Amino acid sequence: RLLPTSTEQVMHPDRFPGDEPTDVDAPDVSIALEGAWEEIDVYDAGEAWLYLALSLRLGTPGQPCARCLDAVAGWDGGEYRAWQSGDRTAILMDTAWDTPKDAADFLKAMREYLGKTASGSVARGFRQGTRVVVLWAETAEQLDLMASALRE
Repeated sequence: RLLPTSTEQVMHPDRFPGDEPTDVDAPDVSIALEGAWEEIDVYDAGEAWLYLALSLRLGTPGQPCARCLDAVAGWDGGEYRAWQSGDRTAILMDTAWDTPKDAADFLKAMREYLGKTASGSVARGFRQGTRVVVLWAETAEQLDLMASALRE
């Protein structure tokens, strides 16, 4: 193989070609929500994308965000899925990390990010081992339904 397969391998050239990302398939939790939901977006949530997302709320405009780089340094895979029903939106992001500490570091930064979420939506992030899942929805009830679907 001649080219990197992830932004992790671009951001950390020493990880190329040996450190292959974990394939993450975020589950469809829209089936647990009331009404008809249509998938509107699904894509990889790579290390660079997560860094940029965190930087928007945790960094200083125009400056590199060292703590954001640290928070995503242990990235190992991720996927983002979004659904819509009328004017309602629900989102799930499932990420994999190299170690439980890497997952905890990312979740800590993500919780700070979520604390700055725009009004009119709610979010929740949680960790299980080396995985971090983040849910966004319009109501706490929707979050509960999505979280329940993950446990089934």
